[in-house]
Amino acid sequence: MKTSLISAERLKKEVKTTDFLIFDASWYMPTEKRDTRAEYLCGHLPGAKFFDIDGLSSHPNELPHMLAEKGSFEKQLRTLGLKQGQTVVVYDTAGIFSAPRAWWMLKVFGISDVRVLDGGLPAWVATGEELEVGLQPVVEGDVSLISPGREVSGVDAILHNIKYGDRQIIDARGAARFTGEEADPRAGVSPGHIPGSINLPFAKLLTQTGHLRQESELREAFSVVGIDLSRPLTASCGSGVTAAILILALTQLGHNDLNLYDGSWAEWGALPHTEKAQGPA
Repeated sequence: MKTSLISAERLKKEVKTTDFLIFDASWYMPTEKRDTRAEYLCGHLPGAKFFDIDGLSSHPNELPHMLAEKGSFEKQLRTLGLKQGQTVVVYDTAGIFSAPRAWWMLKVFGISDVRVLDGGLPAWVATGEELEVGLQPVVEGDVSLISPGREVSGVDAILHNIKYGDRQIIDARGAARFTGEEADPRAGVSPGHIPGSINLPFAKLLTQTGHLRQESELREAFSVVGIDLSRPLTASCGSGVTAAILILALTQLGHNDLNLYDGSWAEWGALPHTEKAQGPA
């Protein structure tokens, strides 16, 4: 099975012989007030381009970083230099946090070989390799995308699932946000969770150094909360970013009936007609 991860040591070797396009896809919650573009300019992997998760998303849209329209995304990826058939590596400065969202965005539009740098920028720095600064020159690419399909879920599909229970819904948010004890950070979004969903905070899938856990540990993490890995799964979170960590982990385990609720709780919690459950699952 082809892995969706690449280690820093392996990237260090393969980058010399493979035509990778490397993206810094760092993103943080707005409350953290991080300027990830400025941080990119101060230091990034050699040759890396900045993948602006918000800028490469749907505009105008009242929901945060929803998938863009195919033509718009294709044009922007070409501007970033992506060539047809090229292997892409995405990373972030946290270890594994926002890079899986970029990985998922590229995969659902038909980019077949996309890998997440396990451990992110800290893992690369730990190999002793230097960083580059400033903007990198770009030669326009020629990539062609396909339209997303069943890998993306929406409100109607979630409402159908609540009624018929075809899929398990996993919520990657922290426990307090899931139960409703903690208010949502976005104005106008109610607390709680999608009825019938199961809480698995994304941090439980990661090591303290920001690497994805080993497969046996991942299986145990899903099993402990009652996830049946033989059944179809839908991932959700606050706004579609950390849900992609669940998708990445499940992909590593060989699961192939997965989708991500792109609007996630930012959409569900703001809609007047959707049921919001509170308390433990």
